Amino acid sequence: MTDEEVTFDYQLKEGRAMTRNAIRLLHLMGFEDEIIREAEQMAENLAERQIGYGSISG
Repeated sequence: MTDEEVTFDYQLKEGRAMTRNAIRLLHLMGFEDEIIREAEQMAENLAERQIGYGSISG
């Protein structure tokens, strides 16, 4: 993913996603900055909660 382009490799990979490409897609699709900020905050909150639980699989 670049600032202006999205490329998919169409391959399933084991484990949880470690990127926030979906949030970057919001920007590329022209969503309002407030929505993007809320998505970023929600992702950060989720990441912090998961760290407290240790390794989460599946």
